[in-house]
Amino acid sequence: MKFPLFSLMNKSLAARTLIFLMCVAAMAISASAQKTFQRTLSPEAVALNIEQCANGPVAAPITCSVATANDGYVRGNLIASKSHYLEGDFVPIRVVAEGITTGQPYTITVGYDYTKGGKYATDYLGDYDETESVNNNPCVGVTGCVLASRQDFPITPDPQVAAGFDGVPSGDDITQIAGSISCFGCTISGVSVATLVADTTGDSSKLVTISFTANQANMVIAYGSHISTRSDWGLSHSAVNISGSPYHNFVSATTIPDTNNGNRDLQLSAEAVIFPANIIIEKTVVNFFLQTSGGQSFGFTSSAAIFPASTTFSLVDNVAEPFTNTLANREGGEITSANITSFGSGNLITVSEDTPPSTWSLVANGITCTSINGTNNNTFNFGTRTVSIQLEEGELVNCKFHNSQLAPSAAPATISGRAVNSLGGGIGGARITVTDAQSGATFVAITNPFGYYTIEGTEVENFYIMTISHKQYTFADDTRSFTLHDNLTGVDFVANP
Repeated sequence: MKFPLFSLMNKSLAARTLIFLMCVAAMAISASAQKTFQRTLSPEAVALNIEQCANGPVAAPITCSVATANDGYVRGNLIASKSHYLEGDFVPIRVVAEGITTGQPYTITVGYDYTKGGKYATDYLGDYDETESVNNNPCVGVTGCVLASRQDFPITPDPQVAAGFDGVPSGDDITQIAGSISCFGCTISGVSVATLVADTTGDSSKLVTISFTANQANMVIAYGSHISTRSDWGLSHSAVNISGSPYHNFVSATTIPDTNNGNRDLQLSAEAVIFPANIIIEKTVVNFFLQTSGGQSFGFTSSAAIFPASTTFSLVDNVAEPFTNTLANREGGEITSANITSFGSGNLITVSEDTPPSTWSLVANGITCTSINGTNNNTFNFGTRTVSIQLEEGELVNCKFHNSQLAPSAAPATISGRAVNSLGGGIGGARITVTDAQSGATFVAITNPFGYYTIEGTEVENFYIMTISHKQYTFADDTRSFTLHDNLTGVDFVANP
């Protein structure tokens, strides 16, 4: 009789257990659904990348209007096979943010290598299209980004750059090319002045913070990275003396949350930067008349149209002085070539002086050249007044053509007069001596019985000292000095009473 009751009780317990398990399962499903729903509402990670323009090799340039693995806006290192920039160019940089929250203010801090081993690499920022101005599209490949949304915020010049290498504001300060940070799909509210990290005597960098508000989910910030120049920092302190890949641009910090950190560092290899060479031609003269203005013009012919954009030019040295073969002591009359970017044995440049004007000639071995940042691989033909210059990248060659003027034949002149006593009578036998103050040549005449004399053999434009002596007479005014311009008469001497 107990078995039926036990069986009924077991069935009731089993039912209650089943209901409990069903409830637990329902609660688990509900919690899982809630978690799934919450993940759907959570923000996705923002993709943030920094890229630069690979503008193609020298022989096959590419515009910054594409974004592939090797051309246009790319990540990583730019080498000579896919990029070429000149000293002083601005390398286009873009920072791309995709999936950002609109209407929210953010900041990003970008940076660049300022010095490498004490030599200046990238010195300041400017417009992204300052150098690559044709078909430069920072929006390429970014969904929803259009060039028409461009907004510019001016960059404050870096006072440390402006002060130059010596760091002292003066007349030789560096003038920075004005530029802006550009934003596509966002509004910039502020750009900080560049701040220095580390000491410029070694490896240092500069940081610039950009404050902005996103106007759309996918946006771009663009700017240009300026390659330092010798004209700004000097031959020994500029990028021409840096090897490797010293031109780093990077994103240092950001307030953008949930950022998917993409490539945050870019490099530009030194081999992808071309450092032009220059030639300076100077004219120096040794002028017979030692004039200081109104100098003679000398014509020249070059094998290349680089002085500037012409194969012919002329020079006038208005400072007549002995020449010196130093770059530190330049005379007047010089011309500098345009930047030369073709090097090697196939690009030999010749410069010849035309036939000098009458009375002028090239002095013996009168062409001299000095080279900086090169091997001074130049040859001379003094007979044709020609120098052949073999340039190397980044070389500065300073060549001087030295001319002298032939001294004109001096015209002869005479000096004459009379020696008399206090009563006006002639004094014979007086000795008249005339000395050339420069050469020391001496001319002598003896007065005749009536006191007359004539000095011959003197030359015009010379300075002379003239004296008189006699055994029986003295003369208060016994010495005269003068420059002889023509025949001189009436040079009389009166004896004391």
